[in-house]
Amino acid sequence: MNTDTSNAEQRDRVRCSALLGDGISNLVKMTEWQKDLGLSSVTMWRWRNAGMFSVVDINGNKYVTKDEIRAFESRAINGDYAEDSNFRKNP
Repeated sequence: MNTDTSNAEQRDRVRCSALLGDGISNLVKMTEWQKDLGLSSVTMWRWRNAGMFSVVDINGNKYVTKDEIRAFESRAINGDYAEDSNFRKNP
């Protein structure tokens, strides 16, 4: 494995563990998770509508449970969301 990749993975794990820390609440604001992932709000909306994760709506604010985040990441690591590349392979 490439050291740049392993460093990036380690950095992502640290960022994720900070987000999923042992605070009192089991809820994370969806916007915080979105920023942590470095994604746009449109991507999060598409993923949510595709059923990739579920949210809790409290007075118009969207939250994701820490368990849901862990389950989503586990599915992503297992390749459940992987797609084949659209790039042409050289003949």
